[in-house]
Amino acid sequence: MIILTWVIASSNEGKVQEIRRILGPSVMHTLRSLKEVGFEGTPPAETGRTYIENARLKAQYYFQALDLDPRYFEVFADDSGLECEGLGRLTFNISDDL
Repeated sequence: MIILTWVIASSNEGKVQEIRRILGPSVMHTLRSLKEVGFEGTPPAETGRTYIENARLKAQYYFQALDLDPRYFEVFADDSGLECEGLGRLTFNISDDL
């Protein structure tokens, strides 16, 4: 039986811990942070126009940068951007709109 290892595409240890807490202990052994898999490079440019595009860019970038075997690894990413409640919950990507 092959067990996939999920790499969390974030160097933010707080985010990594939050994801682990949300997913619970049943998958703890299959989750690894970028630090835990030895990533020491620079993060990718967030050139997407949406949260989804930026998350996809990050996941693909780290998968390739780490030279992972798709039989054993998956990479997942998110891009939470910024929401301004005082502006009617307006959302935008910092890299794109500022």
